[in-house]
Amino acid sequence: MAIRAARKPKKRLRSRNGFRINDLFAPISCIVFIRNLFEYIERRIVLFMIVRAIRNSRKLITSRKTLILRKLSLIRFRKDSW
Repeated sequence: MAIRAARKPKKRLRSRNGFRINDLFAPISCIVFIRNLFEYIERRIVLFMIVRAIRNSRKLITSRKTLILRKLSLIRFRKDSW
C-alpha cells in the first residue's frame, strides 16, 4: 500500500477559476528570497572585508620594506635627473 501511495500523482492546489493557492504565498516566498539574497551579499561582503584585512596586514608587514625601496628609488631617480 505504501508503494501505491507513493506512486499516486499529487493533486495540484487549484481553485475553480484556475488560480493556484500557491500564488497567495508568492509574496512570502519573494520576501524569503530577498532575505536570503541579502544574507548571501552580507556574507560575501564579510568575506571580502576579511580578505582585505589579511591583505592589509601583509602590506603593513612589507610596508617598511616598500617605503625604503621607494625612497631609494626616488633618490636614484633624483640622482639620475640631476
